[in-house]
Amino acid sequence: MKADRRMIWQRIKQKRISILVFCLGVLSLLVVHVFWLNPILTETEEMQARTLMNEITELRASLSREREQTVPLDAAAFLWLEHIYQPALQRLRPLIDKRSESQHTGQIDMVMDAVELYCQILEHKWYLSERVGHDVGHTAAIDDYLANIAEDLHNPGA
Repeated sequence: MKADRRMIWQRIKQKRISILVFCLGVLSLLVVHVFWLNPILTETEEMQARTLMNEITELRASLSREREQTVPLDAAAFLWLEHIYQPALQRLRPLIDKRSESQHTGQIDMVMDAVELYCQILEHKWYLSERVGHDVGHTAAIDDYLANIAEDLHNPGA
């Protein structure tokens, strides 16, 4: 267990530059989208960005409590990206692909759709957690979303 944690932290240290590059890439993608393709950042997009940052900040606080030491934001962002966000998008990929095919959108819109869908999962997770009185986790929220809500969105007459 300690060896696994040590290996993860070594990987994090090696990947800090990759994280910064990733963050700069996302930021530049948003800048291109906002300033060249869409001159006004919509309230929705701003709220989505805040939601993602809040989730990373919450993960950082949780990790800091567990380790009883401050965890750098880039380390929390890396863990969030590798263990929460990317696995969630991987499970949601068929739905994201379906959305992009139906809208005939470009790459930037597809990224925004992925972020939008992920934020919808977070909102759904919150509702499920409130209903049962504890955090249901990302996996349960995605399962329920795919089984109940996604089917209703793509088959409104069914």
